Amino acid sequence: MDYVSELKKCLIFSGLNQEDIIEIAKTAKFKTYPKKTIIFSEGDPATGFYVLISGMVKIYKLSPDSREQILHIINPHNTFAEASIFIGNTYPAFAETIIDSTVAFFEKNSFLKTLECNPKLSLNLIISLSLMLKRVIDLVDNLSLKSVDTRLAEFLLNEAAIRGEKKDNHIEVELILTKTEIAKKIGTVNETLSRTLKKFKEAGIIDTEKNKIYIYNIKALQEIKEQTSFKMY
Repeated sequence: MDYVSELKKCLIFSGLNQEDIIEIAKTAKFKTYPKKTIIFSEGDPATGFYVLISGMVKIYKLSPDSREQILHIINPHNTFAEASIFIGNTYPAFAETIIDSTVAFFEKNSFLKTLECNPKLSLNLIISLSLMLKRVIDLVDNLSLKSVDTRLAEFLLNEAAIRGEKKDNHIEVELILTKTEIAKKIGTVNETLSRTLKKFKEAGIIDTEKNKIYIYNIKALQEIKEQTSFKMY
């Protein structure tokens, strides 16, 4: 795998010249993890941050009763744990692979030295941290203010945008997350997720088959996401 080319696709390295990225790549440690492998746990020493080269990683926290809440799903060419460069001595959550995944790890002290020599990289990191903050705000907003219908519609729209394949009269989405992981991602339980999927199916919005979702009415999902007066018939 051409790691330099993969790093160039990451926001944090966008706009950097080839020579800079080659030098940055030399400071990274690349590692492949099998699916369902914990990369780091909450409370582990925060020694650096990661770029996902391939695969998929979930960031989550556990409640005192061991209930899992997924905070974010990391897709290729995105960073995670980048806040550890500046604050905190430990990671505040768990990171676990959903499928086989390859990451690039950047050690904190070494990367800080690189930042001092590259203003463009520093600006990109600020943007990345700002996007991370927005994701946290959106998560709080979703869990506290939005219904399960709205959260599921938003999830399906995001999946359609990332993995959807346009067919004649629908969009086909192959889901990588399990039903349980989807429920944790949108902050509900399996039973409620099943009821909501059934409601969407009965309304003619979607259909399901094993690990696939067929979206027949994208406009209806968009209306539900915006919390309009859409009604199920």
